[in-house]
Amino acid sequence: MNAIGDALGELCKIILPIRPESYRGNPESAVAVCTLSDIALLEDLASDPDVLRRVNIVGRLLSENRGVDAMLEYLHDNPRVDTVIVCGTDGAGHRAGHSLLMLHRYGVDHDNGACCEGGDCNGSNGSGSSNAANRISRSRSPEPYVTASPVQIGHFRRNTSIVDMTGTSDRAEILGCIGRHCA
Repeated sequence: MNAIGDALGELCKIILPIRPESYRGNPESAVAVCTLSDIALLEDLASDPDVLRRVNIVGRLLSENRGVDAMLEYLHDNPRVDTVIVCGTDGAGHRAGHSLLMLHRYGVDHDNGACCEGGDCNGSNGSGSSNAANRISRSRSPEPYVTASPVQIGHFRRNTSIVDMTGTSDRAEILGCIGRHCA
């Protein structure tokens, strides 16, 4: 992110406050639900006590950089979560869901060359340290740079399964998927 983007983001928080990002559920659950930019779906699922008893967390993802970083941090800090159901509408501008899927599948680029094609890369730049910002490989988002640590990126890629239901906002379909993964 650049300084202008950071300033605009802070200004937007003041002028257009954004509702909660996530709702915690059952800390023993291995399933998380990400509704992407679909705030109505987030609120619908989070208002259902049965959903919150079955999933660890229900959250949104609006940003292809800070939002993805926050998700990677949460998943690393909560290793019990091994499945993320990605559903709802992906924001046309940021395409955060697209970046999340590309990061999971292809990792990050280093030194203008692709890294992690085979899934073995943990996000490091080859020297054992992390880059200040790693570009998400193959992402078509406008600012697909994450600052997550190599350990967080590696944990996400190796230990998390993604159930891609992008574009699905049908409550029954999502509840069925939650049921299949929370059995």
